[in-house]
Order: sequence, then C-alpha cells, then structure tokens
Amino acid sequence: FNVTALKDDRDSYYNGVEDIGLNNPDGTPVGGEDSLGFQAKIRYAPTDWLDLALNGTRVKERGVAGLYSPNDDPSPVGKLLGIQAQKGFDDTRTSDPAKLNVDNTIVSGAAKMSFEAFDAKLTGSRQDIESNNSVDFDGSPIPVAGFNLLRNFAEITTAEVQFLSNNTSWGSEQWSWIVGAYYFDSTQGVNPSDLFAASTNLSQGTLLGININTLDLVALDPFIDLLLGLPFVPSGAVVFDGIVATDSLSGFVQ
Repeated sequence: FNVTALKDDRDSYYNGVEDIGLNNPDGTPVGGEDSLGFQAKIRYAPTDWLDLALNGTRVKERGVAGLYSPNDDPSPVGKLLGIQAQKGFDDTRTSDPAKLNVDNTIVSGAAKMSFEAFDAKLTGSRQDIESNNSVDFDGSPIPVAGFNLLRNFAEITTAEVQFLSNNTSWGSEQWSWIVGAYYFDSTQGVNPSDLFAASTNLSQGTLLGININTLDLVALDPFIDLLLGLPFVPSGAVVFDGIVATDSLSGFVQ
C-alpha cells in the first residue's frame, strides 16, 4: 500500500491586473497557481498465481496558467481600436479575467493470473476530467472580446484482456502465442463555450462589464426579464459546443 500527496503553490510572474471594468476600474491583481493531488496504490498477491493491483489518482489545479497574456504586438485593427502594446511583466492590464480550473480523476486496476496452461491479464481504467477557463481575447484593458470555455470534459473507459502462453504451455518449446481483446469508450468535448464582445454576455448577467444581477433596478426588472426571455435578442455572446463519442472493441491474435 502506497500513498502520495502533492501540493504546489506559485505566484504569477506578471505584476499586473485583470478584470478591469466600469464596476472595477482598478482591476484585480493577477493570481498565481495552486495544485493539490493525491495518489493511492494497493497491491495484493495472496498466492504465487494471483497478483492484483489498484491505483487511484485525483488532481485539482487552479490558476491563470498561460491564459493571462497581455498583448505586446497589437494588430493594425487592434491599434485602430485603441489597443497599445504592453511590454514586459510589470503594470500589465486586461479587461477580462484569465483563469483555469482542472479536476482530474483516474482509477485503474490490473489482475494477473498464472496457470499451467497459460497466463491471463486483465486491465481496466476510468478517467474523468473537467476543466473550464477564460481569457481576454485581445489582451488589453479595452473590452474588445473575451472567451469563456465553461465546460471542457472527457469521460474515458478502457479495458483489456490477454491470454498468453508461458513456459508450461503446450508446445512452448516451439512457439509462443497471445490472444486478447481491447475495449475503448470515450465521450469528450466542449459544452458549452462562448465568445463575447465588449464585456457583454446577457446570458450570464453582464452588460459592458457590469453585473446587472447585483444592481437595484426594481423598476426595470419586468423589462429585463422580458428582454432576456426573448430568443431573438442578441446576448452579446456567440455560444457553441461540440461533443465527440467513441465506442470501440477490437481483438488481436499473435
């Protein structure tokens, strides 16, 4: 039995601010990174013909990673919009926040059995990983465009069985053989993400960087509810998603 733990905290190498808006003119200092993980391994071999192993890993990561990226070389269009180059790592500014959250869980197991006629191996694993991130698309304090990946996920299951010849198998002096099968099942993708302009995403309650859900606008509540309930009113964001599912079973003989 073995247990391992991981804890890692790091400051950002940027000395800057993010999430600048009308309700937060000074912005928020850029955060650092933190990771926390655990791994446990169990092995059980009660006899000389049976060996069992089980592994489990859980890792959580939080921070901005490389998503905080001030624009150091604006395009001609960006310059027309007023975006200025930000050189170095000090006094950098962006209008939208940068963040990355990852939650990864992996469980795997293996069984090995030895018989007089053959050996057998059975392995299996399951991985569930979810992440979300956001980034200031233009890398400037001007609210031009931002990107939110609200849910990026993967659910992966694998299994494999093998039957192998050994030193006591019939005909082991002349030949060796292996017969097996492999199973793979995966569902992964983005569901959903959005690309928004001018710090406006009405579906999340933001208008020009202002959280309208926190404003005391009782008189306008009926109008706002009606506006958000109309399907043809632009939210200020382009929302998209995509999911890929794979189910595979294969066999092999050698």
